[in-house]
Amino acid sequence: MRPSSQRSFARIALRCTALAVTLANALALMACSKKEAVVAAAVHANDSATQATSLPGEVQARYSTPLSFRVGGKIIERRVRLGDVMKNGQIVARLDPADAQKNAASAQAQVAAAQHNYVFAKQQLDLDKAQARENLIAPAQLEQTTNAYMSAAAQLD
Repeated sequence: MRPSSQRSFARIALRCTALAVTLANALALMACSKKEAVVAAAVHANDSATQATSLPGEVQARYSTPLSFRVGGKIIERRVRLGDVMKNGQIVARLDPADAQKNAASAQAQVAAAQHNYVFAKQQLDLDKAQARENLIAPAQLEQTTNAYMSAAAQLD
């Protein structure tokens, strides 16, 4: 047998084996539970492969936390332990307020910038409308100014 034929045969045999293992795993998983079957297979790069293979899939984190704080931050105090009985409204932990304060200051600065842009765009629109009535500017210039005003108003909202 030629070396290229041996590599082709080995590639086909490897793919068939991988497919058989994947199908066996899928059948085993389906038999264990009535939940949706999850199939996982390791993917390795093959230097000698000349054909690209495309497989559908979904990437998920190995570990995920379904419950968490609604805002990010550093925990400075934890008031419960594992196994404690909780009551509705009970404080579980406290976050460092510095992050929230910095986020609030940043948001206030963004609002101030948006207000400034809105005032400037409104003044420019009023000026361009007056100039357009006198045919001192092109209609395209008035359209650009109107778009800039609408964009500034949307950003402020």
